[in-house]
Amino acid sequence: MHAQLWPAFVDAFRFWQPAAGADQPTFDAIVTAIQATPAGNPTITPHCPPVVTDWLGHRPRVPAARALQRLVTAVQATAAQLPWSTMPVSYAGPELAGAYAFVELVGPRPAEGPGPVWSSEQVLAGLTIQGPNIFYASHWHPAIEFYGVLSGEGEWQVDDGGWVRRPAGSLIYHATNQPHAMRTLTEPMLTLFAWYGDLETNPLVGEKKATD
Repeated sequence: MHAQLWPAFVDAFRFWQPAAGADQPTFDAIVTAIQATPAGNPTITPHCPPVVTDWLGHRPRVPAARALQRLVTAVQATAAQLPWSTMPVSYAGPELAGAYAFVELVGPRPAEGPGPVWSSEQVLAGLTIQGPNIFYASHWHPAIEFYGVLSGEGEWQVDDGGWVRRPAGSLIYHATNQPHAMRTLTEPMLTLFAWYGDLETNPLVGEKKATD
């Protein structure tokens, strides 16, 4: 798994580095932290929720960039071996909780539980899969965040702005405590994500609706 997934994951961050724009220093620091992570061959317990299985059975729309195509291919080959997590219903509601999964590939080790696949105290980064026609309500967190759309497409709302379509290949930036919402269209969406700064404080979710 390591030999295929980790190099492609690192290369995807390098590919997006020139596009970081609004906060280039933070993205540069993220790339540096990820490149410095001792990858090794970790022992993990796979967990593959239905939304991941569904994505594996879908022929995704992928970006033109070869670096991103390589990561999508690597995820397809290794997804069933990864320790995916889902969000609690108390936070996400039943629809999103059943149609959204994430895996922390690199980040701080928790006091209890397995935590990320590879250890870093500087950055939290991994992958998410959001099923089709699913709304993730406005939420915010102290960590600076980047999302990169790897397959499918979605629409993003930042602050109180309008919805903006983000196809595969898009890089999205969220500043500290900046409210943002996402909704998928007719196909599932695979994204890369990275947090930097406060890696311990969980997100807070608001009450905005998908039709706002």
